[in-house]
This record gives sequence, C-alpha cells and structure tokens, in this order.
Amino acid sequence: MAIDPNIEFERPARTERALPLNSSFLVLAGSLTLLCVLGLIMVASASSVESAQLYGSSWAMLQRQVLGMIGGGIAAYGFSRLSMKWMRIVSWPLMMLSVALLGYTLKFGVEVGGQRNWIRLPFSLQFQPSELAKLALVLFCAHMIANNIAHVHSRLRTSISIVFASCVIIGLVLLERDLGTPIILAGIALSILYASGLPGRWIAGMMGIGVLGVAALSLLPGSSYRIDRFLAWLNPAADPQGYGYQILHGQYALASGGIFGNGLGQSVEKWGALPAAHTDFILSIIGEELGLFGTLMVLFLLMVIVFTGFRIAEHASDDFGRMVAFGVSTWIAVQVMVNVGAIVRFLPITGVPLPFVSYGGSSLIPTIAAMGLLLAVARNTGPRVRVVPAQDEEENY
Repeated sequence: MAIDPNIEFERPARTERALPLNSSFLVLAGSLTLLCVLGLIMVASASSVESAQLYGSSWAMLQRQVLGMIGGGIAAYGFSRLSMKWMRIVSWPLMMLSVALLGYTLKFGVEVGGQRNWIRLPFSLQFQPSELAKLALVLFCAHMIANNIAHVHSRLRTSISIVFASCVIIGLVLLERDLGTPIILAGIALSILYASGLPGRWIAGMMGIGVLGVAALSLLPGSSYRIDRFLAWLNPAADPQGYGYQILHGQYALASGGIFGNGLGQSVEKWGALPAAHTDFILSIIGEELGLFGTLMVLFLLMVIVFTGFRIAEHASDDFGRMVAFGVSTWIAVQVMVNVGAIVRFLPITGVPLPFVSYGGSSLIPTIAAMGLLLAVARNTGPRVRVVPAQDEEENY
C-alpha cells in the first residue's frame, strides 16, 4: 500500500511525569529522622531515673521507645508505598476499628492519671486507642471530601457526615476523661472541612459550640478536677503542692537551662521533682539540659515538618491526597501547640505528648505512620511541565 508523501504526521505531545523523589519528600524525611534521633537521646536522659526505679534498668524505657520507633517506621514505610486508592479503601475499616476500640476502652480500659483511655496488652504493654483514632479520622474525612468532589454530592450532607463521625469519636474520648486528644481530633476535622471550602462562619460556629460543650462538661458532677486544673493554670503558686506543682516545676526546668543548658544528662527536675518528665513535659527537660538553643532546635524541626506538610498539601495531585496532607499537618501543628502551650503556661495542662519526641509507643507509632501518609502524597507529587504541542517543537527536530 503506497503512502501519500503529503501526509503530515503529528508528533505526540510530551509531558514530564512526577518525580519519585522531590524536595518536599527529602526535607520531610530528613527532618523526621533528625527529630526522632534527638527524641531518643532525650528519652534516654529524661527517663533514666524512673526507668531504673520501675524496671531496674536505666535503659528499659529507651529500649521500648526504640521498638516503638521501629514499629512506627515500618508502618510509615507501608503507608508511604500505598496508592491513594488503597488508602481510601482502608479508611472505613480503620474508622470502624477505632470506634470499637474506644468503646471497649470505655468499658474495660485501664485508668491512668484519672483517665480511662488505655488497653492493657501482653508483656506489660499498654495501648491508647485515641491515638489511632487521629489517624483514622484523617483518612475518613479526606475520603468523604474526595468522594463528594468526585461525585458532586451535597456539600452539606458530606459535612454533616464528617461532623457526626467526629462527634462520635470525640464523645467517646471525652467520656474517658481525656480533654487534650479531643482538641486535636476537632482540629483535624475542622481543618479538612475548611480546606474543602466550607465557609469560615460555619467553622467558627462549630468551634464556638465545642468551647461551650467543654465548659458545660467542666460543670458536671464529678468534673471538678477540670475546674481545679483551670484555676491552677491561672495561678499555679496558689496551689504549689497540688495542681500547680507540675506547672511550676516544668517552668523551673525550662528556665534553669539558660541559653545552652546545664549539659546532657544533668537535669535536676527529672529526679522525681517533675511528673511526666519523659512524656508530656520532655520539652522542659530539653530546656534544662540543652537550653534555649536545644529547645528552639526541636521546635524548628517540628515547624519544618508542619510547613512541609502544608506545602505537600498545596501541590498534591488529587483531592484525597490534598486533604490527607492538610489533616496530618494540622494534627501535628495543633498537638505541638497544645503541648508547648501547657509547658509555657499559655494553655492549661491536658496531657498531650510532644510529637516524635515524648516517650510512648501509643503516640509515637500512629504519629510516625501519619508521616508515611505525607510521604506517599509527596512521592506521587512532583514538578510537572505543560503539554508541549507538536508545532512548538518544530525547531528541535
């Protein structure tokens, strides 16, 4: 068959595929690695005294933290290799599992520090389902929003579904007498709703209802401890041996380190003076041993992770990935603000750990796993160029 020589063949348009490794991926992975290493060093120092008293070895808690970090790393790697499709598939089962575990905890959980939010596991281990609920809520909300955008569902109906599911999770956690985690859960849900385009006045209204709800819970019979904590936050010196004790000693530790600290391992407050020195108040020990320099370095790495997460959300290639990245970033940001705010007395103490740094596998594993979600979104997002028509490439041939 003869070929007509006058036929002009159109060259296919070229596009550049997303790079498997981009700058956000590398910055996030590098910052997370540095922060986790620094966290291990400070857990080894801050927990040494209590670890020796409880387990007969100064390194026992560090070993558990290392195992938790390895478990979180494995979970993060697994999530980072998942496609957006599989993340959406696991969102519903993970949400149902979280609700079931929270309900079980409310009935059969172990009470620690006045809060029934722990499940006892073999080998003297404990698990806090409310930490897993944060991860589940991010995926669930992101899936609902992405499904709404793809199928042009009613935004109001989708928002109501998200608010209802969030209220179920938050309500169960509040019944466990935990006030810090619900703040983070509410921040996750509201941030994703805001990122989806829900009007700001709706967000403000829901925040106002939440504040009124917390205030009402604080006035219920049996909840006087919340009022006592609030009053101690306003004036800790009025109750120096009671609810004000931890606030005062946390500030003593943070202030005594000066600019460069008293030296690694040289904390005085960790010798039984500061409760939760290796968990909720580990930043106070960092300030005491590494000074203002070490404290700012930790906060800087956390800030890098948060802003990188929001940058990943901004450049995400699909709506689900954008919502996931936005929700995870807000999660870390709110948790850091609540923890640091309690230590510097900007907020009341709510028992929230510092992400990636505080001791505790229940918090560490889901938080690191959430970084796997961010890495997955970043891995599938890279620099792209516009489609180049064939006629524009004439001069290159």
